[in-house]
Amino acid sequence: MAAPHVDAVWIVPDEAKGPPEAFIDEAEFCHVHTAGGGFCHLTLPPGICEAVKEQGWAELHLLVGGGTMPETVHLVYAPRDLSELEILMRIVRASRDFARGLQFT
Repeated sequence: MAAPHVDAVWIVPDEAKGPPEAFIDEAEFCHVHTAGGGFCHLTLPPGICEAVKEQGWAELHLLVGGGTMPETVHLVYAPRDLSELEILMRIVRASRDFARGLQFT
């Protein structure tokens, strides 16, 4: 689903054991808008969505409100420095684990 100027992040189909709402398209769970400043769209497990939003890292994807995408799809803001990059990578790993079907508390 990612546009040509976007880098899609996906897992091999054999590891895609998460629920349908863990994916943007097929095995894609995240894509990075490298030409648009480094923000990304990804899926977040329901157990951490609110915490990530409350901490100011994400908002619902624009298309969620119209029912085009599940409420797990978010826009995550681009990091401004290396410490923020580490936080972003933790969020991306949570998205990957959600796509792999791992449990969250």
